[in-house]
Amino acid sequence: QREYPAFIQAAKAELQQDYRLQDLQSEGLRIFTTLDPWVQDAVEQAAEAHLATLEKRQPKQKGKLETAVVVTSVDGGEIRALLGGRDPDFFGFNRAVNAHRSIGSVAKPAVFLTALKSGNYHWGTRIDDAPVSVKGQDGSMWQPKNYDFENHGMVPMLDALTHSYNQSTARLGMTLGLDKVTAEFRRLGVSQPLPQYPSMLLGSTEMAPVDVARMFQTIASEGFSTPLRTIDAVTMNDGTTLSSYAIRGKQEYDPVTIQWLTYGMEQVVEQGTGKALKETLPLPIAGKTGTSDQQRDAWFVGFDQRYLGVVWVGRDDNQSMPFGGSSAALPIWKKTFEKVGVVPLLSPSSLTSLSVNEEGEVNGPKCSGQLYAFPVSWLDKPMENCDSTRAKIGKEIKSWFDWLL
Repeated sequence: QREYPAFIQAAKAELQQDYRLQDLQSEGLRIFTTLDPWVQDAVEQAAEAHLATLEKRQPKQKGKLETAVVVTSVDGGEIRALLGGRDPDFFGFNRAVNAHRSIGSVAKPAVFLTALKSGNYHWGTRIDDAPVSVKGQDGSMWQPKNYDFENHGMVPMLDALTHSYNQSTARLGMTLGLDKVTAEFRRLGVSQPLPQYPSMLLGSTEMAPVDVARMFQTIASEGFSTPLRTIDAVTMNDGTTLSSYAIRGKQEYDPVTIQWLTYGMEQVVEQGTGKALKETLPLPIAGKTGTSDQQRDAWFVGFDQRYLGVVWVGRDDNQSMPFGGSSAALPIWKKTFEKVGVVPLLSPSSLTSLSVNEEGEVNGPKCSGQLYAFPVSWLDKPMENCDSTRAKIGKEIKSWFDWLL
């Protein structure tokens, strides 16, 4: 029996990009990996415990549920833990690397990033959560429904993210344009095909957990896009360095824009579909739940100041499960981070709080309204003057009384 087979598989594949297999198998090379056995152990225990709990709750699922987990360092993209299936000792199909599954609602941050980056939207902007119908080229109708099967009317953009509303997210993405959303997926590091259908806005795209981790790595590291890696260095027996796998990548986004997006993902944990994390873990943590069509895939992506974790739960036969991202994937993340510890995210000085009125307009500094985070640069933009609004209302009341008299 070999330890950490899924990680070893991934490390071997990375090494073979630079070395021949016979060179790796010969004596004289020392390979230093990024694996943290403590984090790996926490992942394995959390996955085993929670899948057992789910199967106890739903005996028909016994022996059918699978999982994959990737944990990386936020500051360097080093893979600290990799679980390829519920049996951590199985040296075979590595789901973390090779299971391409629909990503569901973990696609949504790319849509909201596109909106924030456009300069025309903020977290308090009202968007429409009315039903959606789009006719396909083959005549079929695409009619996504919300998880609760309710229509929520005009909602703040933040609510659409935190409660993962499908209808308003789809409408927002189509208004922005599929090409623009696709461009942000690409900038985040997604290389998979992205079919230009509205369903891609809600995660019809299939990706492996490591690919999802690659995408969110760019967000967790404040816009720095870097490849994930399993190798730190390769040396000779005498200590001579042959290869040093230093951090590579580039700053793809203005950090302020990503901090603004991260604020939205923090609210997912504070008040939305990820709020179960609040029970035992220190905040702020950023997260996003995901459930694919017909509940075939359950996802949770979350990060603190130190680690990013991606959890997938599903069945190898791609059949539906009676679980979603919040109940199947999130608890594995939670149990893992209860053990390894959370380093809460810092409050960026680049963001400030501004109030937004019921129409979604930004109020002046002393106006009452719902507070949302904004980049400090928004202080220079024109805002609604609440005093003039009050005067206008007063004038309308006075003219009404005049009419009565």
